[in-house]
Amino acid sequence: MRRHARTYVFAAPLALLVACGGGSRPATPAASPNVAITATNAEAVAGAAYETAFMPARLARIVLGFVEVAPPTPPTGGNPAIVTQTLAGPDGGSAVVTWNDVDRDGLYTSGDAFTVAFDAYSAHGLILAGTATLDGTYIDGNPLTSLTWICEASLELLGVTYDGGAGPRTAAGTFTVRRERRAITEILSLVATGEATVGLRTLGSGSGSGRNEYTLDFQQGFYGDGRYVDPVAGGAFDYATVRTMTGLQFLPDPGFGEFLVSGANGTSVTIVPVDLFSIDLLVDENGDGEVDATIATDWATLWQ
Repeated sequence: MRRHARTYVFAAPLALLVACGGGSRPATPAASPNVAITATNAEAVAGAAYETAFMPARLARIVLGFVEVAPPTPPTGGNPAIVTQTLAGPDGGSAVVTWNDVDRDGLYTSGDAFTVAFDAYSAHGLILAGTATLDGTYIDGNPLTSLTWICEASLELLGVTYDGGAGPRTAAGTFTVRRERRAITEILSLVATGEATVGLRTLGSGSGSGRNEYTLDFQQGFYGDGRYVDPVAGGAFDYATVRTMTGLQFLPDPGFGEFLVSGANGTSVTIVPVDLFSIDLLVDENGDGEVDATIATDWATLWQ
């Protein structure tokens, strides 16, 4: 497919970001894309693919953020292994965080487990309800005091409801996650360990995504590849990051990059941000590698 010629020098290469995310991942399901993408359905397909690919990473970023919050002093006479605190959301609501300090050392260390119960918790452009857990943790360094550290865990979304402005939707499933802080970069990667759900879509096992944050220029980079089934569109689609989707940390959507969604018979739609708010959808309706239609739209419309 003919691409936009512009290249963004501050967007890290996808291969580098995947390497930073750490580890290989299992293959996506064998089922092939079976719905053709046309100018008529391209906008709906692009919006569904983008949300399905990157919403798990947005949710994981919020959940893993609680590992960086200092716990309160355990109550006198209570069980020092179980510590619970209620935290206010940055933009409203609250979350009840329960920490199981398995070795009772008063530190976040490998083997500890966390449960987060959201109540209209508002942060990073989302309002959350429901429960998520982290267990099977491996922690290298101290997330509260170390300049560099790693946290790996199994993240389970137990029907977490999220609302980004288009109404509440639910995500559920289990993911292996890795959060790492380096000198100038904070890295997040995750892989679905089985089928998961994002809204009405089913995310294929082995599908992955990530979100990395760069402390020097306050940018972030999204990447992801995998497969999903959409009952509204009537079948399966593949998605892949062609150029890292790069934007500002305080905005939910990127301003640069390319994200490809593939349908049946080589058809596709590519999301190409024009700026931090507007995007072009490049549609290949006949699978010949050429752009047959360009749809100008914006992130707000795509999220509907």
